[in-house]
Amino acid sequence: MIPANVAAGVGAANTLKRTTRVVAVGLGLLGDVTNLKAISGGTPGSDYFTGDYADLGSILHTLALASCGGSVTIEHQVENPTGVFTPTGGWTFTSTATSGTVTPPVGTTSSNGLLTLDVSGGSWTAKTVTIVATDQPGFTRIAVAGHPAACTNQGVPITVVDVGSTGVMVPVGLNDIIHCTFRVRLEPAATTSTSSTTSS
Repeated sequence: MIPANVAAGVGAANTLKRTTRVVAVGLGLLGDVTNLKAISGGTPGSDYFTGDYADLGSILHTLALASCGGSVTIEHQVENPTGVFTPTGGWTFTSTATSGTVTPPVGTTSSNGLLTLDVSGGSWTAKTVTIVATDQPGFTRIAVAGHPAACTNQGVPITVVDVGSTGVMVPVGLNDIIHCTFRVRLEPAATTSTSSTTSS
């Protein structure tokens, strides 16, 4: 039986959970985490944390890192007829994560060809982020390192999983700084030839 004063806190927490993640921290407990679980949830190290006062700094550090999450910067390049690649704005990407939130879920590269995604919330473990480009007429998508995109984590190449010919799935952990490069080729405009005949 949950005490009446705790039940009031549980009710308030449940209302807050509709729009906000609630995490409970218990210090100096003697093993009973019933009240913590009632307020936040049943998963230790995610919904609630326990320890003594000496552990508080470490717990808060873990929470802060988890809320920060990681980031993915998308660079979209267009190859012109002379073979030169240029970062280009106006390309739209749709992104989702296995848990948590990707912001923005749908975004467009700016004039410098870049779009930055913030990945946060959800579980406190690494997430798989799916990024899919929206094609435009007049362009052909080009594989990068054999995939729809090539990605690095702080400059180190990482493995991606193809999502059709226009997207990739990439792992994103806490504090990861991912950079993914997508490329397309500008196709030459079609030409039409005409001929005429004369008769005498």
